[in-house]
Amino acid sequence: MTSHKTALKLFAIVGLALLASGAVACDGEHRSVADRRADKAYEHVTARLDDTLDELAATGAQREQVHAVKDALFDEALALRKGSREARKVALEELKRDQPDAKKLHGLVDERMDEMRKLMHQAVDGVIELHGVLTPQQRAEIAKKIEERMAEHDE
Repeated sequence: MTSHKTALKLFAIVGLALLASGAVACDGEHRSVADRRADKAYEHVTARLDDTLDELAATGAQREQVHAVKDALFDEALALRKGSREARKVALEELKRDQPDAKKLHGLVDERMDEMRKLMHQAVDGVIELHGVLTPQQRAEIAKKIEERMAEHDE
C-alpha cells in the first residue's frame, strides 16, 4: 500500500470520527449540548493528533500545517452535522403529512449526499496537502500503524 493511500485512509477515518461527534439540544447555560460535545470531540481529535505528531517527531511547521488542515475539516464537519439536523427536521415534518412529497424527500437526500461528497473531497485535498508536509519516513511510520490497526480489526 502506498503512503499516499495510507494517509488518505487515516484522514478519512478522522473525518468520519468528526462527523460522528455532534449532538443536539440546548441547556440552561446558553451552551448547547452540541457545542459542548463538539468542544470535547475537538479536544479528543487534537490530543490524538498531537500524540501521533509526537511519535513522528514532527517539526513546529509540520504541526501548524497539520492542525490547520484538521481545523478546517473539523469546522466543515460541524457545519455538515448541523445541516443534517436541519434536514432531519424537514424530513420529519414531511413524513407527518398525509401525503409526503417524495420529490422533496429525495431532494433532501441528494443535498446531504452532495454536502458529504464536498466534505470528503476536502478531506482528500487535506490528505494530499499533508502528504507533502510529512517526510517519507513519517509517512512510512503512519502506514505501518494503520496496517497494524487494520490487521487487528480484521481478526
